[in-house]
Amino acid sequence: MDVVHGGQQIVDAAGAAGVPALFTLSGAHIFPVFDAAVGGRARVEAAPDRRSAEESGPLRLVDTRHEQTAAFAAEAMGKLTRRPGFAAVTAGPGVTNAVSALTSSLLW
Repeated sequence: MDVVHGGQQIVDAAGAAGVPALFTLSGAHIFPVFDAAVGGRARVEAAPDRRSAEESGPLRLVDTRHEQTAAFAAEAMGKLTRRPGFAAVTAGPGVTNAVSALTSSLLW
């Protein structure tokens, strides 16, 4: 059995669930998820530019400016497409900032 890091396991599970994009705000706790979403370092280095690497990996990265925006975008994705929305935020205040959107997503 190959050893697979947690970020790759998360991206694999998201792909299996039909998740098309990851809405996020950069944070150190979730860097392994970013690495897996773009296909790893080798894929990023082979891409013509970083933006194309972000958009063409196994899971499209959508950068936001606030955790609440990431969570609301994931909620909108889920409601509009009937496919799971996926937001990744960092620990502490990142989670706190996402709570309103998480609560809102339960009310439909």
